[in-house]
Amino acid sequence: MSRKDLERGCEGEIRKKVDEAVDWLVKERKLLRFRRGRNSYCVHAEHVKALLVDEEARRIERRETPIPPQVPGRPEVLDAYRCVKERLGYSNVEICELQKELGAPMDKMKAFLLEENRQGNAVLSLGDWSLSSEEIRAGAIELFGKPHLLVRFRDEA
Repeated sequence: MSRKDLERGCEGEIRKKVDEAVDWLVKERKLLRFRRGRNSYCVHAEHVKALLVDEEARRIERRETPIPPQVPGRPEVLDAYRCVKERLGYSNVEICELQKELGAPMDKMKAFLLEENRQGNAVLSLGDWSLSSEEIRAGAIELFGKPHLLVRFRDEA
């Protein structure tokens, strides 16, 4: 809130003591004062603390969440494939989206999909390289000298 926002609704003697009250709350660490240009803003310290605690908890959770050493079994891959397919609305899904859904290492994911392709269970498709982001391109599987960006499972059972 700006000083004008804090003064709004205050009348008489109280309005004259807004600066003193803000200074006291800053000293007591109940409010944090920020400046941007010539304007000064105050933020309730508990709101900032809650945001910082939440962000730190998310960071710790990400650090402590181990990456699985290998691709889960075929049923788990097919479940993830169905989720991505429903979310995107297409049978041909980007390999990188499937990998993100599983949380598996990309090299393991590619090896699994190549084996599924060899067995006739998965069809790899080219996709559009020119419109793809670096993230999508990272999931490309080289087949017949061309990068394939998409996968479709024939049998989802």
